[in-house]
Amino acid sequence: MRCLQRSGRLPREEQVPRWRIGAVGLVAGFASGDSGAGGGPIGVKLLLLPRIEPRHAIGSSLLGRVFMAASAVAAYLLSATALQDVDPDCG
Repeated sequence: MRCLQRSGRLPREEQVPRWRIGAVGLVAGFASGDSGAGGGPIGVKLLLLPRIEPRHAIGSSLLGRVFMAASAVAAYLLSATALQDVDPDCG
């Protein structure tokens, strides 16, 4: 039984230009900020276009989500402590 393959071989990691990865990040980040769905559905598919190995594309997307979640927790904690003594009904 033969394994299904893409046409041609996948490029090595060094062969994918960094500007393409940066462009994918910009487009996925814009889509994430605009609609909330950019990191996974759009970002992974865009990473597959320059023929990055699928497991690397998915892993990169998941690693990015870890940092996004950590920054969201930090922002929540900072805002919770900064707004602790604010009374919303004074007026």
